[in-house]
Amino acid sequence: MNKMIPVLLVMMMSLSGLAFASDQPMDALQKPIDEVISILKDPQYQDAAQKEVQGEKIWNIIQKVFDFDRIAKLALGKYRKNFSDEQLKTFSGHFARLIEDTYLNKIQAEYKNEKVNYLEQKIKGKNGANK
Repeated sequence: MNKMIPVLLVMMMSLSGLAFASDQPMDALQKPIDEVISILKDPQYQDAAQKEVQGEKIWNIIQKVFDFDRIAKLALGKYRKNFSDEQLKTFSGHFARLIEDTYLNKIQAEYKNEKVNYLEQKIKGKNGANK
């Protein structure tokens, strides 16, 4: 789990439309990350019967942060042009489901009260690219 948190944070920061829309990308990411951690820590979801509800709440937050359409298109790379709009939409849905199936249960099962320390954010260059 310790290795997975940084990977997820990097993905969120690098692919999030929400982060790019904000003047302060760290602010845009800190809230959903803190919300997910709060849900993971919430005692009402520690019972196995409540894990599905917990997962739905977490997934709702994740869907607001990740641009799965963009990620799916990037995953297809140069082959994207071979797909119709409808096929791209279908692929994007399946791709999002794959991410959910791959990571959500793992996050729920392996979270052990790790903390996320928000360090500093550096704006680099004249176009404001974040470092």
